[in-house]
Amino acid sequence: MAEANDTTLIGSPASKRKADEMDAPEEKPEVKLVEVIPDADLLLKVGGGSKVSKALDIKVSSMVMSLVSPVFKVILSSAFQEAATKTIILDEDDPDVILTFCEIVHHRSPDLRKLTNDQLVDLAVFADMRQCQSVLLPWIRTVTADIQELVRHEEGFLDIKLTKYSTIPPYVLVADVDRKPRLCVRDLLEIASTFSWKMDFWYATRQYMAQYPTGTGSEEVIIFADEKPGLVNAKGQGVCDAIRQQSGKYTEKFLRAIFRLISREISTTAEWYEHKKRVCQTHKHGTLHLLLRERGIVPEDAYKHHHHHSLAETMITVSKLASDLKWGVYTQMTTDCTIRRSTKNGTKDCDYCQRNFGDELLELVKEHTDDLPGVCMHCFRAGKEDFFTPKWHAERCRFTEAENSGDSEGTDCATDA
Repeated sequence: MAEANDTTLIGSPASKRKADEMDAPEEKPEVKLVEVIPDADLLLKVGGGSKVSKALDIKVSSMVMSLVSPVFKVILSSAFQEAATKTIILDEDDPDVILTFCEIVHHRSPDLRKLTNDQLVDLAVFADMRQCQSVLLPWIRTVTADIQELVRHEEGFLDIKLTKYSTIPPYVLVADVDRKPRLCVRDLLEIASTFSWKMDFWYATRQYMAQYPTGTGSEEVIIFADEKPGLVNAKGQGVCDAIRQQSGKYTEKFLRAIFRLISREISTTAEWYEHKKRVCQTHKHGTLHLLLRERGIVPEDAYKHHHHHSLAETMITVSKLASDLKWGVYTQMTTDCTIRRSTKNGTKDCDYCQRNFGDELLELVKEHTDDLPGVCMHCFRAGKEDFFTPKWHAERCRFTEAENSGDSEGTDCATDA
């Protein structure tokens, strides 16, 4: 028997076989074949490209694919190689998305819940590129029904139970049993732009603006910053980028309004300064400032872009505080007025002590909720300067890129009568 260190074994056939096995390229796994219907005559080779590692062969009916999609009809009834070989390569598409599409058009009732949020958006985009949106419309409407209902609620972004589960993808729960929307607002924005749902687009952009954090140091900002630009207009501007640039403006406007509100009706006359019992106004005004500060709302955030919370989160915080004030939770705000005035009907509290700050803050929240605009899809696509519009404008607008072939500045948006 040869010794363990015998060099004659190095060139033996056994060692050569081992070297050959190591150098041989790995065999690609066999691609699975799925026949959507029996006797299918068209092969779709999906995935396996540079961006999609998973691959799947799908056999479908060429007649069905031609009927549902003008794009496939041209490919399969012309001089293209695909018409002769009855094979179409979709190597950069997601196999799960294409299989779901094929099952839908062949009436195989697929379960769309198996797709991720991104895949559902890709499904809508695939249908748009193949000019067959109408085929998918009932399916997409069903999947987006919950999130559509949420964003169309005038004060939807003030529901704290829905806020975290409706906007930022990492927070979305897929389980329907939790009664949360399957898709997030960002997904609805993409789908609405793909299918040209102008009002869903307006509502989704409005909700997205309300949810986008103002500051630059919060975790939420990092999450949002990694997202795609969304719909891009004629000037190359992404809708999500435009919203991010504007979101802080509305948050700071709301913050400034809060501090103006709690400072209103404070006496500034010489008589008030000389009054020895001016404690009530000072005490209540200071208490309101402290209550807001405890909740992360301070005056300097209204001007220095330091506020790290979104408009929606800030409104929810203020609404909670307003409810507590209405119910008299804070006894500091219910103390007697120390500068009561005499009138013909008896004594009367000062104007500041007569105020109901709970109701006033709730009214302020409603006012700024109603004033928050969304993006008019037609104006944005055409590259018009003023595309942040009120609801009535988005409903009536029919501005098109053709109308904006010249300079859009100073041109009124065309609307229906």
